[in-house]
Amino acid sequence: DNRGTIGLDGYRIYREAQSRIMEGFKVLLTSWTPPAVLKANGQLRGNGQGNTLARFDGQYVYDDFGLYWKRSLQEFRKYGINPTWISIQNEPDFDPAWEGCHFGPEEDDIYAGYGKALDSVYRQLASLANPPGIIGPETTGIGARRCQQYLNSLNLSQLVGIAHHLYGTQFGGGDFSNPLSFEPFLATLAEEAQTTYGNLPLFQTEFARLAGRDYEDPINLAWIIHLSLTVEQASAYFHWDSFWGSDEATMIRLEQPNDPSLWTTPDGFEVHQSFYAFKHYSRFIRPGWRRVGVQVTDGSLLVSAYQGIEKTEHTVVVINVGFDSKRISVTGVDQAGVGKVYLTTRDKSQCSLVASNYTSGTILDAPERSIITIAFS
Repeated sequence: DNRGTIGLDGYRIYREAQSRIMEGFKVLLTSWTPPAVLKANGQLRGNGQGNTLARFDGQYVYDDFGLYWKRSLQEFRKYGINPTWISIQNEPDFDPAWEGCHFGPEEDDIYAGYGKALDSVYRQLASLANPPGIIGPETTGIGARRCQQYLNSLNLSQLVGIAHHLYGTQFGGGDFSNPLSFEPFLATLAEEAQTTYGNLPLFQTEFARLAGRDYEDPINLAWIIHLSLTVEQASAYFHWDSFWGSDEATMIRLEQPNDPSLWTTPDGFEVHQSFYAFKHYSRFIRPGWRRVGVQVTDGSLLVSAYQGIEKTEHTVVVINVGFDSKRISVTGVDQAGVGKVYLTTRDKSQCSLVASNYTSGTILDAPERSIITIAFS
């Protein structure tokens, strides 16, 4: 909300990430709220009434909202930050107590309309050289057709992808503790994306189990990623959050960065098991890779496979969701070369390298409730 400035911490994180991720570095920039001056309640936070765009002469300030986005991107570019995609509003269907801005699928007397806001941003960005693509509507979830309600009220030609979150139980969707509860919603959206919504790619842009941590979290997270990539056929999966200075952190919990005397860990952070579950996908499947077909002979094994851009690298991810150990083998990868095998279990291994010379047909042990990734090159 400070005009003409960007967050220094965010800039440093961007630069550090860029220096480490040389291959296919891409950025999605999304907004939790526009500036307070553009809000009906005059504040960044939601807190109920007036958590939408302001009005001037009885009209919502869509033009000002679009100009805000254009000027923001111009400012980011001064610092060398060029997002690949933007989302004009995080969770437009939700009124949070924190920073947020509610847009309805269509404009009414209570909320500004998401489609009109999108149109304003799209037209403003058209004057920029190489503008980022816009994805949306980035609803809280896909239960009760929340995402489709917004898609039905906007100009699909202004989007390059369909974005959504997966928060579910309070919004008529799935439940993290029961991954299969997401499957019907993912299947429906996948089908309608092809038949109704221009076959736009699907982006799952935020999800995690926020109410503490559980022994089963790593398996459930991997299971939900698997369903998103195979049933929904999503092109991207984003996890909330990578690191956080809170006990609600789901991957890496930071302690007090500026006061090591308060640390209870040697290095001031704690890595949780869900980090390693996510790593089974994010470390070994790179931008631009394609998912390829597999055949599975055991229903308690969830398997997906991915092929590199040059077709010289392949990754196979196997999740044993059962409560019994399995003896498994991967065949049909004779041309893929030699694979490295990584294993995560509920209570021991943490994406640990367990074999360096896996070849097609070799038998592997898959412990109960475990995740295995085989990276061929």
